[in-house]
Amino acid sequence: MITSFSDYLVQVMRLIDGDDVSVSDVTTDTLKQIVGLAQRRIYRDVRSRFNEKAFASVTTTDNLATLPTDFEAVSVVHFGGKSLTPITEAAMRDYLNSNPTGDAVFFASVGSSLQFGPAVADGTAVQGRYFFRDDELTAANFSANTLIAREPDLFIYAALVEAIPFFPGAANQAQLFLSRYEQTKDAINAASANVAINAARLVRSPSAGLIG
Repeated sequence: MITSFSDYLVQVMRLIDGDDVSVSDVTTDTLKQIVGLAQRRIYRDVRSRFNEKAFASVTTTDNLATLPTDFEAVSVVHFGGKSLTPITEAAMRDYLNSNPTGDAVFFASVGSSLQFGPAVADGTAVQGRYFFRDDELTAANFSANTLIAREPDLFIYAALVEAIPFFPGAANQAQLFLSRYEQTKDAINAASANVAINAARLVRSPSAGLIG
């Protein structure tokens, strides 16, 4: 359990440099840089309901919807009906060149936007959810971060992985730290995927079975 931002720093320091933090040569500024890198790694890798939120005030212009500034990855996209299917930007370009009509069935990431096919009208609100990158942890916002409250080990192991290139204490156990981080991350992602699969099984159309 991690009770505060300072407690997080102390726990990481002890694992890097030994139990007596009073004689550690790891500075607080260095620790903050390491945990900052760890958080960026986590939000790139982890797909959990604790770093997921609904799209809000995201609308289309010229068949593009600008992504939120804290966006990391799509969870689900729709326009009030069935979930859209992700395709590559190249596949979307070819598809739109065929001048399809009707309701959107596909979406693609295009730079910092989402694009849809068939095209949707300007001002259409994007619905669904996305995985977000939370603000960098500080003493002030620590208690608001639900992911670290739920998965403290993830944040510890991510910080230790980021410390590997800089500290012998971490480098000596590089394989252990990497393995523990990957195992923790994979377990979180697998649990989230299982929840989504089980939820989908409960939603059925009258004639076509599952609705994704």
